Amino acid sequence: MEQKLRSADILKDPHVSIFIAEYATQGVDVTGEVKSPGVYPLLGSHGLVDLLSAAGGLTPTAGRLVSVTHKSDPPHPEMIKLDNRPCRVAENVDIQPGDTIVVSRAGVAYVVGDVGHPGGFLIEGNDRLTVLQVIARAWGTAKTSAQDKALLIRKTP
Repeated sequence: MEQKLRSADILKDPHVSIFIAEYATQGVDVTGEVKSPGVYPLLGSHGLVDLLSAAGGLTPTAGRLVSVTHKSDPPHPEMIKLDNRPCRVAENVDIQPGDTIVVSRAGVAYVVGDVGHPGGFLIEGNDRLTVLQVIARAWGTAKTSAQDKALLIRKTP
């Protein structure tokens, strides 16, 4: 730089210092149940909500649990439970270059048989649902249903 300034006859005795504040290649990996997963450049200070917004927001099947693995401490990911209220301070953790954000998928409970509206129903917020709550989401049992013959089938203990 000094030589070019001197040879172009712009300055007679130039002195140049270069300081790199941040690199444009620094990024954060956003995966899981977001609309546009990928690596997003991180210029400046940003929080979790900023990166989720950059990734297009959450999908309809997204759970409320988000894992943030910091590049500085990979064995200890930070688990954040999202709330339906807009941007609480507890949720908006600081994200650093090289971090990884993974949005979980919500659970699904399937109701089949003699109910008003059989189908799959999201267990929002990774919370628990009772059998009555799931049947209520399926518009209740029909008048012809044999309620004493109902079965609950689980894939987990």
